[in-house]
Amino acid sequence: MNNPRRYIEGNKLKVINELSISQLTVNELAKRLNMTRQGARYLINELIKESKVEIKAIVKFRNYKYGMR
Repeated sequence: MNNPRRYIEGNKLKVINELSISQLTVNELAKRLNMTRQGARYLINELIKESKVEIKAIVKFRNYKYGMR
């Protein structure tokens, strides 16, 4: 029995496109892309590791706006 695929490569490109338009929090990004907050946070962290995304502003305690590097 095959397990469902949990990570879709194309979502990373969607995140990059959204962050190139405007700075967003994880919650805003998840809502725009109709995905879970956990999925959006995972992709943000992957893009940070790849040095493509960085923290641009702090909205509230531990709530960051991300944007393209």
